[in-house]
Amino acid sequence: MWADAGRWAKVALILDFILPALGDATESDFLRLYDKLLGNYTPHMRPLENQTSALTVTLQFDLISVSELNDAKQRVSALVLVSVQWYDKNLIWEPSEYGSIDRMYLNGNQIWAPKVYIQESATMDPKLFSLPTTHLALPTGNVTFASTGIIEAACRLNVVYFPYDYQSCSFVFGVLDSSRQDVLLEADSRGPQKSPSYVEDGEWQILAFETALKYSGIKDYETQTLKVTFTLQRRSTYYVLNVIVPAMSVSLLSLLTFAIPVDSGERLLFCLSILLSMSVYLTYIGCIMPSSSIEMPIILRYLVCLFLISSLCVIITVAVIIVRWSKVAVVNDQQKRIFILGIPITFRRRRSLFGVLHRCPKKTQQSGHSHNCNEILSVCSCQLQNFPESFSPNTSECPSSVEDLGNASSTFSRLHKSDLRRSVAEKMKCLRKSFKRNSKAKTKLSLEADIVGRDLDVTYICSRLDLGSFLVILFFYLVTTVHTFVQLNRGMHR
Repeated sequence: MWADAGRWAKVALILDFILPALGDATESDFLRLYDKLLGNYTPHMRPLENQTSALTVTLQFDLISVSELNDAKQRVSALVLVSVQWYDKNLIWEPSEYGSIDRMYLNGNQIWAPKVYIQESATMDPKLFSLPTTHLALPTGNVTFASTGIIEAACRLNVVYFPYDYQSCSFVFGVLDSSRQDVLLEADSRGPQKSPSYVEDGEWQILAFETALKYSGIKDYETQTLKVTFTLQRRSTYYVLNVIVPAMSVSLLSLLTFAIPVDSGERLLFCLSILLSMSVYLTYIGCIMPSSSIEMPIILRYLVCLFLISSLCVIITVAVIIVRWSKVAVVNDQQKRIFILGIPITFRRRRSLFGVLHRCPKKTQQSGHSHNCNEILSVCSCQLQNFPESFSPNTSECPSSVEDLGNASSTFSRLHKSDLRRSVAEKMKCLRKSFKRNSKAKTKLSLEADIVGRDLDVTYICSRLDLGSFLVILFFYLVTTVHTFVQLNRGMHR
C-alpha cells in the first residue's frame, strides 16, 4: 500500500511539470498513458520481438569546449553534449487517444536503457554521466537520452613541433554488459560536430572530427566501441611573440660582445649580463612550455642552443682578456713569447704589419746600426716607461729635429743612468714643442704615446681572435636558427 502511495506521489510530481505544456491533456489522460506504457514493462529485457537479434543504438557527439590538454599527464578533458537514441517497441502510442500527449519523460530505471561508458576514463566511475537525467520517449517509439558534462580520457600528445603542433585526441564510447550480438553502437548520421554554443578556446582550434568503429573480444562475445576523434591545432601567435622573438633578440645581442674593445673593461660585464638575462628568461619559458620528457620540442632544443652560444661568448671573452693582459717576452727580432696562465707560447711576428721589432737603447746601441725617426721615438718611449712620475727634467739644449735626436742616441750608453733619464726627458720635451708646428709630426707623436704600454702584436692577436670568434658564433647562430625553423616548417605542413 505504501509502495503504491509513493508511486502515485512521483506521478503527481511529474504531472506538475508536464501537464502545463500539454494543452488539453488531463490528469486521467496522463495516468492512462503511464499505465499503458509501464504497466507490463520489463526494464531488464531488450525491447525487441526477436531477442536473438541486435538492437541499434545511435550516439551523437557535440563538443561545447575544450577544457584542458595536460601535456605532462597526457590527458584531455572537454565539455560535451552526448545524445543516445534507440527504438523501443513497447513505448508506442497514439497521441489523439491520450489528450494529444506527444512525449513522456521516464527515468532510466523504469525502462530499458543502454549503459554507455567512456573507455580509458580518468574517473572512478566509467559511466557516461552521473547526472540523473530523464529519458525522452516519443509516440513513434524513439527514446533519447541526452546529458552534458565534462569527460576526460587519455590522449597521447606529440609536442615535437611546438608551438606549430597538431594534436589528435579521441573519446571511445561503449555499452556495458552488452556484446556486439546484443547492441550495435553507431554514430549519428550528422556525425560529431561543434555545438551551436561552442566556446572558442584561446590556445586550441578545432579542425576536424572523425568516427570509427572498433571490435574486440572473442568470437562468441565480441564487444563494439565507437571512437570519436577530433583534431586540434595550437594557436602559435602567443608563443611566437612571448617565447621565440624575445629569445632570439637576447641571443643576438651576444654577437655585439666582440664589437666592444677589450681594453674598455665593460666587455665581460656586458657578456655576463646577457647570459644572466638568458638564464632568467629560460626559467620563465619553462613554465609555459609543455613539460614532457618523452618527445622534446624542437623549440626547446633551440633555446638551449642559444643559451650555450651565450655561454660560449663569455668563455671566449675571458680567453681574449687573458691573452690581452698576459706577459710578453722578446725572443728575437722575429719571435715573441707570451705567457698565458703561466704557459709559454712562442709566436712569429709579421713584419709586413708592424715593421722591425723595437728594442730598448742598451741592445740597440750594441747592434751598431743607424736608426730612423720611428725607432728613435720607440727608444725614447721605451725609456720613458720606467721614469718616475715625480721626475722633473732641467732645461738643456734642445735638438732642432728628429735627426739631431738620432745622432745623440749614440751617446746614451756612455751617460750615467740618472743623466740618461734626464737627458732623454728633456730632449723629448723639446722635440714635442717643435712638433707643434708640424701637424703630421704631431699626429705621429700622439700615436706613439698612445701605444706606450701596449704590445702591438698581442693587440693584433686579440683583434684576430675577436673577428674569428664573431664569425664562428654568427655561423652557429644562423645554422641553428635555420635548421630549427626548417624543422618547424615541416611540422606545419604535415
